[in-house]
Amino acid sequence: MGARKRFPKKIAVVDVETTGLRLNDRVVSFAMLEVSGESLVAGQPDIRGTHLIFNPQKRSQTRAREVHGYSEQELKVQEPFSLYAAEIRNALNAADLIVAHNCAFDMRFLQYEMQLAGVGAINTRTHCTMIEYRKKYGSPANLDHVNCAMGLPLRATTHSAFEDAQRCFLTYLWLNGVDVTAASVADQAPQNFVRTDSPAAPQSEPAVIPVLRRADYKEEVDRVEYHYISKPVPPLRPPSIIDRLFAVLFRQS
Repeated sequence: MGARKRFPKKIAVVDVETTGLRLNDRVVSFAMLEVSGESLVAGQPDIRGTHLIFNPQKRSQTRAREVHGYSEQELKVQEPFSLYAAEIRNALNAADLIVAHNCAFDMRFLQYEMQLAGVGAINTRTHCTMIEYRKKYGSPANLDHVNCAMGLPLRATTHSAFEDAQRCFLTYLWLNGVDVTAASVADQAPQNFVRTDSPAAPQSEPAVIPVLRRADYKEEVDRVEYHYISKPVPPLRPPSIIDRLFAVLFRQS
């Protein structure tokens, strides 16, 4: 890979899917990759992944629904963003740099959700890979065009925030001189996803957060268990597949 440069100590790569583009639209799903910059320099990437889904409490516009792929029936049984707002804000404020593609879009919706939840603003420095690409190579600079220029396959119309966060991270690495031609992207179902045929999670005690756990996070496992915990905890870490996917970029030839 040959990239032995300095990275911020802690990087948070984020992406959101929303109900639309209006100022009062809401976040449907949130993804974050928490990356140790020191691990990138060492060639052994340490990446913590988070993928969450929410009840946005309003209907999605048609185009937005085509992108995030969730029906109104699925979304109405999910937990509200407010249950996770403090965790998300704390994680983002603990980072040295927030990275996103079209960062202004993602941050506008995240700040709006923080305001609605009453937990205070996100104040970490941000970096937009779309703006960086546009400065270096011109327009267009949307994620599909940039990823095509990088040699990555295009996204399907319906895709997740988790996939986009990985693509944004690859874009950030590529713009910093990392060869990403060996990269691949793996999707991960939201860690707090509530199935429509599951019993509704109790909402009477705000201090109790239901966490949906899938055994080994394998998609083929249908059995789910609810674990109720007495206080908020950091989102569960997905399997090490993310570390493995990005580790290939840092292997010495």
